[in-house]
Order: sequence, then structure tokens, then C-alpha cells
Amino acid sequence: MENIKNPSKIFQKLNAEFLILSSVVLIGISHWIDVLWFLSFISLVPIFLLLESIKKQKELVTVIFVFSFLYTLTFSFPLLSIESINALLDTTVINSIKFSILIYILLRALVIGISLTVVYLCTKNTLARLLYLPFVFVIHELLLGFLSFSLFWGHIGEALLPQESLRQFAFIGDVFLLTFIVVSFNILVLLIFKHRSHFYKLSSKKRILLILAPALILMMLFITGSIIDGLKNGKISIGSINIAIVQPNFISSPGQQYFDGLHKKTISVLSLYPDKDVDLLLLPGQYFGNVETSELNKKYVELSLLAPFQSRSIVSSLTLDRDSKRYLVTASFNEDGSISISEKESLFPFSDSIPKFIDAIFPKLENFSKRYERGESALLTINTEAGGVNIPALSCSEGFHPFIVRSLLKEERSSRIIIVSGNTGDFGSYLARKAHLRASQLRAISNNSYVLHSMKTGPSAVISPSGKILEKVSRDKEGVIFYNLIL
Repeated sequence: MENIKNPSKIFQKLNAEFLILSSVVLIGISHWIDVLWFLSFISLVPIFLLLESIKKQKELVTVIFVFSFLYTLTFSFPLLSIESINALLDTTVINSIKFSILIYILLRALVIGISLTVVYLCTKNTLARLLYLPFVFVIHELLLGFLSFSLFWGHIGEALLPQESLRQFAFIGDVFLLTFIVVSFNILVLLIFKHRSHFYKLSSKKRILLILAPALILMMLFITGSIIDGLKNGKISIGSINIAIVQPNFISSPGQQYFDGLHKKTISVLSLYPDKDVDLLLLPGQYFGNVETSELNKKYVELSLLAPFQSRSIVSSLTLDRDSKRYLVTASFNEDGSISISEKESLFPFSDSIPKFIDAIFPKLENFSKRYERGESALLTINTEAGGVNIPALSCSEGFHPFIVRSLLKEERSSRIIIVSGNTGDFGSYLARKAHLRASQLRAISNNSYVLHSMKTGPSAVISPSGKILEKVSRDKEGVIFYNLIL
């Protein structure tokens, strides 16, 4: 029993460097070989033993943050795909990409460092710390690991719950980020007033309850509100719609013009599928570079020549230059000459745009980031045999944003179809891409809608309102999904 209470006695001959590197190497291997993230907790054992052996508070905090940075750096490398590395060689985007990667790594290290520090300052019992340590890493993965909760919840939900129950509980994933913020705020306040309150005189159970209670209440309020909103959503029925999703599996090469290469690869893939007329042809991710508003009609001519079959509407993303400002947009080019546009509302910090409060303090940071304006999401209008249909269209990052989807689905004549289009090839890691697909399954379940998940390097899929994948092109494959949606 004494060894359990003080495991450091068993490993007292092992130095700190060995224990830190052991955890980092084990974590790195688990991610590189695509082991599910929750199975990599065994790699935390060495660092746990080291932290238990440290008595000085300053030394403890130092070791925690060194480990956090090394862990984050190790986990980040699989996320830097070949396409991202090639982008680093492109002088037009190198500053933006480098800056985004740096911020990403530092934020992850900071979050996990603070979380571990809080655990070790708030608890004294070895067994309690052993139980809390995996929980800290779960929170870390949920917050900054591309919402891996979608992956976890999908496995548990499919195994244990019928689809109707799964739809009701899927909102938990949507509000988890808010819950984490509330918990973090509570912990921060309690630490600040450590010497002015009776918090540390309470039992461990009461302390945990005090920290989690506001977050649990907030979560229940959001779940209840979301369910009520879902019941109020009235979506139109349009009979059926024939869709085609192309996955070119295009990866740029150094020295190659990106959009020219993407265009040629897409034509090559589509040429294998003649005589397949569709209502909607969906192109993944950003298909064009900067386009002036006056040039949109010309782009439709280019798109109409892509496939050997006819499409009433072609949906593509691009960068729109308007009034000396740039917007990330998704556009529907219709055969009657009309063009419908939805602007990206949720910009990615430091990559798409510098937050205003930071820009005001450090104005020169603008040179290290692409400067896009925050737009306004809207329903895209596409042509079908039944007439015009309105569809929400989101970028890959907006696919994680449940409130944008719900607000659009409430609009008049919104259909039971959601488009999530992007390039998860930038994620690199198989787990990250799978987690992103799971997020789209949550969008389908919680909104009782079909989701057209369209990615350049995959996976791409048609997802039913029950969260089931109806058709799919696997990651790192090329192909086209043809499907007739009955609405």
C-alpha cells in the first residue's frame, strides 16, 4: 500500500529526462500509427510517476510546462500534412501558415500545462491525481484536438443508443466548449481567491461539484433550448434531388500552381463518369483563388466545362474581392445564370484574420496573416426539377459550429440538406479527419438533415439524418459520389 501511495520510490533511480521522453515518445507513436487517442493514456504513466516524485512547487510547474510543450509538438507533427508542408515553401502564404502553426502549438501547450498545474495544486491524493490525469487530456483533446469528442461520442452512441435518443443527446458535443470555458473560469477564480475562501477546506467531492455545477447547469439549458429549436424548425420537402460529390484527392507539389493543378485533377476524375446528369455538383474546398465580383460569370463558364455530364447547379468555394475587401465564400452557379453566395462567418483566428483586440495592440501582425472580412452566412439557392431549393453551406471549420447551422435552417424554404465543404488534408492526421466526419454526423443527427460532407482529400460522404453514412469515398482516394436524396 505504501508503494501505491508513493510510487516514486519504485522509480527513484529513473531521472526526469527519461520519464519525460518516455511519455512523449509513446504519445507520438500512438498518434503516428493512428491508435485511437483514448488508448494513448498509457503513455502518461511515466510523466505521472515523475510528477509524483517532485516536492517543490516551482520545479513541479516547470516540468509540467516542459512536458506540455514537448507533448504538443509531438502531436502537432502528424497534423502537418504533406500539403501543409508544401505550402510552407510558397512565399505567398508562408508567414500566415507559420504563424498559425506557432499559435496552434503554443495554445495547446498552454491549455494542457494550466490544466495539469491545476490538478496538482488542487489535489494531494495520489489516486485522485491518477484518475484526474486522463480527464485533463480528454479536455485537452476536446478543446483543441479538432473536437475528438465527435469521434468518441459517435462510437458510444452507435453502440448503446437508438437513433432517436442519439439525436436528442448529440447536442452535448455542441456545448462542450462552453462547458470547458465555464469550468476553467471557476478554477481560475478559486485559485485567485485561494487564501480568502474556504474552498480548500471542503472535501474533494464537494470541490469537484462546486467547479462543475455551473457548467452542468449551462449544458442542460443549452441542450433543452436546442431540442426546442429543433422541434420548431420547419423544413420544406422537395421530393428528390440527384447530387454528385467529387473528391479529386489533389495534393499540390512545390513549384506547381495550386488552383491550376486542382482544376486539371478534377477534370481527370470527372471524365471517368459520363452520362450522369445531376441537380447538384459539389466541388470540395476552395476551388478558385481571388475572384472579382465582375468575374463570377466567367467562372461559371469554366465550371460548366468541368464534367462530361450536365448539372443544374455547381457549388464551389472561392475568395471574393469586393470593395477592396476579401471574403471567403461558397457560391452556387446555376444553369439559369443566377449566382447565390454565402460568406464565411466564423473566421479562423490568426490564419483567416487577426482578432481585432490583438490587431489594435500589435498592428504589424497583419503582415503575418491573411486578411479576410467576416461575412454573413446565408442559404445557397440551387436549381432542381422541383424548382429553387435553399441549402446551408459551411466551410470545414464552420462544420464544427452548430449555431450557424441551426440559424440557417430556421430560414424560410430551408431544405433538409447541409453542405460541409473543405480540405481536411490540412489536418494530416487520420484521427483528425475522422473526428471531422463525426462532427458532420452530429450536424445531421441534431438537425434531422442530410449532410453532404465534401473534402478534397477525403473522406467525403453522404450522411443521413440518423447519422448513418450512406455513401463514402475514403481518405486519400479519388472518386465521385452519386446519390439520389429522397426528401
